[in-house]
Order: sequence, then C-alpha cells, then structure tokens
Amino acid sequence: MIIQNVLADVITNQLKQQIKDKKVSVLLDEATDASNKKLLCILIKFIHGNEIKTHLGLKEVDCDHGIAKGLYALLKQSLTEFNIESKNVVGYCANNASVMMGSKESVKQYL
Repeated sequence: MIIQNVLADVITNQLKQQIKDKKVSVLLDEATDASNKKLLCILIKFIHGNEIKTHLGLKEVDCDHGIAKGLYALLKQSLTEFNIESKNVVGYCANNASVMMGSKESVKQYL
C-alpha cells in the first residue's frame, strides 16, 4: 500500500519534472502475458542531465484497442499522463507488424 499510494506518486511526479519539455523516443511492442492478457509495452527514452533515462509503461489492450487507432490512443494516453506533447516525440521504434509500421493504417501513420 505504501509503494502504490505514496512512493509511486512521488516517483511519477519526479519523472514528470525530468521529462518536461524534453525530446523523447518511444518504443512500442505488444505482448501476451501468462494469464493470456495482451499488453502494450511503452518504453520512453530521454536525456536528463548527462544520463539517458528510460521509463517503462504497460497498458492493457482490450478489444477496443487492438487496431492501430486503439494502440495509438493508448500511446497518446500514456504521453498525456506524463505531459509529453506529440511534437516532442522525435523517435519511434516498433516491430515490423503492419499495425505498428504499415503504410496505410498504423501507429506510425498516426504519429
């Protein structure tokens, strides 16, 4: 309870301050866990001081988010949570799945 209700908020607020107005790179990948839930892994990298910092987030992918528009919505939600503007996303990496990198309907196209 202390970790979830106290420390998590402190760490999240520190991270928000570190990321504020920084250029970031985003790496996305989908995975299925042992309980057969689909998850979207969102890795955000940025430079703070002389260090490269990495933040990892997981979002559950339900039936409404399994397509490119839905995955982009989950990414956008995560960026909004950390006050990262889309214009500050300067790098994007994902596997070669059409939903991630396709030329017509993909997360890449929405970015």
